Amino acid sequence: MFSLSFFAQESDKQGELKYAPRVSDYFIAFGEEAFIELFGATFVNLKSPKPQGINFESIIYSITKQPYVWDKTKFLQNQIVHPYAGNLFFNAARANNLDFWTAAAYTVWGAWSWENIYQNSVTSYNDLITTTAAGIITGETFHRLAYAAGAIWEPLIWLVSPVDGINRLLRGERYRHCAPEDLEVIYAAEFFTAFCAAEKFTGKTTEFLPLAEFHPYIVYQNPFGHKTKEPFDQFSLDAMLMTKFNETMGYVEIDGALYSWPFFCNTDLPASIGINFNYKVNYFDRLNYSTNAVGVC
Repeated sequence: MFSLSFFAQESDKQGELKYAPRVSDYFIAFGEEAFIELFGATFVNLKSPKPQGINFESIIYSITKQPYVWDKTKFLQNQIVHPYAGNLFFNAARANNLDFWTAAAYTVWGAWSWENIYQNSVTSYNDLITTTAAGIITGETFHRLAYAAGAIWEPLIWLVSPVDGINRLLRGERYRHCAPEDLEVIYAAEFFTAFCAAEKFTGKTTEFLPLAEFHPYIVYQNPFGHKTKEPFDQFSLDAMLMTKFNETMGYVEIDGALYSWPFFCNTDLPASIGINFNYKVNYFDRLNYSTNAVGVC
């Protein structure tokens, strides 16, 4: 088995660029969110065999009379596409200088308006939950990582969070360091190639198959002995992608601190206790699931 690992740590001593939100920022964020939803609705209509525009009567019916359901759309659409859309709604606000909780409210509105206004289908409970909860978690994670990545190479901002990249371009902030003071981000990744033995469930034969696994890991700020000033002042992102021929499996888990308080900090092993916001999505051959959770750690 071959393993390749690398570790990098960055510390940015520049002061964070802070902007007090203006009244116009709220409207710009709202307009960007509406544009994202219109773009999404257009894309869905182009793929649909029976395209439909936004119909006022269907909107009124959806809001006032249509019962909500738990839909059974494909797992990847429900647990990957919807969280990513929620992340775009969230960062339409965050990229315009609005705080975490205001951006969370924008995400709630974005999820509800997509289900009731922009989408011509029955409103789904699980879409509302996943777009909102997972969108907030992934949105704040990508927002912070985009500025950390920008300290390495500006185009990485566009890769991590396109909405942040667009707003930086429009405000003329390209190549200006916006990372928090004394920022510490640890990046790690492992790549494995191997042969694996797999026993078939239907028989007693054993197959020997080539296997490839990629495992990235990111820790944002020190999670021990640290007090949060804002939600997600520290978080971790852990992922794994494993493939053998046409079979693919993996997971992504983001665990971010809403609030944490240090204790036992006078010892050699400082620690903290906090309320964490967690999103985990698993994609396997036989079992797929995702969770949104709040817990004490």
